[in-house]
Amino acid sequence: MKGRKKWLAFNPRTEGSIVVDRGAERAILRQGRSLLPAGVKDVRGEFAMGSVISILDEDGQEMARGLSNFSSVELTLIKGLNTKQIPRVLGAEAYFDEVVHRDNLVVVDRRE
Repeated sequence: MKGRKKWLAFNPRTEGSIVVDRGAERAILRQGRSLLPAGVKDVRGEFAMGSVISILDEDGQEMARGLSNFSSVELTLIKGLNTKQIPRVLGAEAYFDEVVHRDNLVVVDRRE
């Protein structure tokens, strides 16, 4: 593990968290994919775009950490939606497809 991913994995402080569904959990842990809005079930805490956030499974256990491409306010509006719906909901022409891109995500899976 190098640079940014090491910093993400071992940074003791996160600024918020998101809960993902089983499909997103599988995509992150088994398929090495990015996190899309459709897989987000809940947003916890307040954070800005670019913040380090915890990614939790449905049982509330941390499985990954990453840099969020959206603020908590924006993510609350687009959680559970298809990526194509983001511009309409946020009223923005430019946006990210991913909530957390795989390049900015590290699996920590501290679940027992």
